[in-house]
Amino acid sequence: MRHTSAIRALIGVLAVCTFCACSSTTTGTSTIPPTAVSGATPSATSSTAFSHEATSPDPNFDTGYTVQITSTGFRPAWLVAPCCQAVTWKNMTNAPVSVVFNAVAGGSGHAIPPNGIYVFVPANIESIAYHDGANPSVKGVVQVNQLPE
Repeated sequence: MRHTSAIRALIGVLAVCTFCACSSTTTGTSTIPPTAVSGATPSATSSTAFSHEATSPDPNFDTGYTVQITSTGFRPAWLVAPCCQAVTWKNMTNAPVSVVFNAVAGGSGHAIPPNGIYVFVPANIESIAYHDGANPSVKGVVQVNQLPE
């Protein structure tokens, strides 16, 4: 008799677990509210249009056409740029800096002199990780997206 009661209890627990699992949403949307990322600030440029750039880009993430090379690294560290449009790296330091792409063909191929620029036109929608040729720990990413219609 005790054994039968234990089996019934186990079946009841399994039924409740099965019911809970089957009644969850299948739309792929989450009911958990989003959490803010520490240190994240809204961009001064539009995330849906690439009509202009921020005068002072967010050092972490921004949209536009230009990456500033500063004494503290690439600014923004992550740039979202439109496909098939020129992306420019501008060396704002007092020393030559080279841009080396990690996995995509390209990169400056030579040192960009102080106040000099390197221009790259991405032909595809892709993510381009890169680093400073003299200091590989200084990294950046250009996320190339389709132009909004």
